[in-house]
Amino acid sequence: DGGTPATAIIVVDGWLRFRVPFAVVAYMSCLRLRLASAFSAKVEHPEAPLPADLAGAVSTISNIFSAEGDDGTVLSSSTNGAPPRGSFRQGGGNGQPPA
Repeated sequence: DGGTPATAIIVVDGWLRFRVPFAVVAYMSCLRLRLASAFSAKVEHPEAPLPADLAGAVSTISNIFSAEGDDGTVLSSSTNGAPPRGSFRQGGGNGQPPA
């Protein structure tokens, strides 16, 4: 297709959608796990600075949220920017973070 990379749509927490090149999917999964760890670290020790890898994850996700593609579709959701009602939860019900 003339060099256009193949893309995938990944859905985070059942509502937040990203269209990314296939090569980025594994990195986004790792970022999601580090972001969950960063939130946990801040809840457990709110005054302590985050370790470098977790601070980097927060910075990276901030950059993703502040950027849009040329067509404005890099970041979208199924509900016009808001999560579905009741979609925020504390873990997956079994002590694990939501998938």
